[in-house]
Amino acid sequence: MKRTLLFLAVACLFIACNKGDDPAPSNNNNNNNTNPYYFKFKLDGTDYNLTSNLAQYMSAYPEDAGGYQMSGPLTYPSVGIRLLYDSVVSDAQVKALAGKTLYFGQTNPRLSMTFEANGSAEALESIDTANTSYNIKVTSVTYLKKDTTIFNPIDAYVIKGTCSAILVDPATMKKSALTAGEFNYIISRVNK
Repeated sequence: MKRTLLFLAVACLFIACNKGDDPAPSNNNNNNNTNPYYFKFKLDGTDYNLTSNLAQYMSAYPEDAGGYQMSGPLTYPSVGIRLLYDSVVSDAQVKALAGKTLYFGQTNPRLSMTFEANGSAEALESIDTANTSYNIKVTSVTYLKKDTTIFNPIDAYVIKGTCSAILVDPATMKKSALTAGEFNYIISRVNK
């Protein structure tokens, strides 16, 4: 008799708890899994919204600061900003970008942008121009962390701002307009 009651109790438990009774997952939970990093822009009228949460550091040269934003982890398209300085980039120089407008054609830092639609095509590269309507306006720069997991240790920062640029395909010399750019993404500098 005890076995029969135990069997019935277990059977009722399995019948009462089926997958259809599980509540729908809520988007309003305490685990905030949203990605704060993005780079939105138009390129020749086509909208892009790149939102990968995998940081693409610029970590080879101590005279550079910058980074890339991709559409997904290690997927294209990607867009990048590079700032080339006359000497090793310091923490103070990166933080001093906040509130500044940078122009293509200026020096220290020399500004460049790239756009790569896929891994097999030539990357579009910014050109220097005297037209000051093409620029990068940096709203804020916030120190994020030190990362020693790659070949050069880096300091990572979150940079926020707006941008526009003329990009050229080096193979065809066709010019493209990058407009309505907004970004909040990770850049880096080598920390030796």
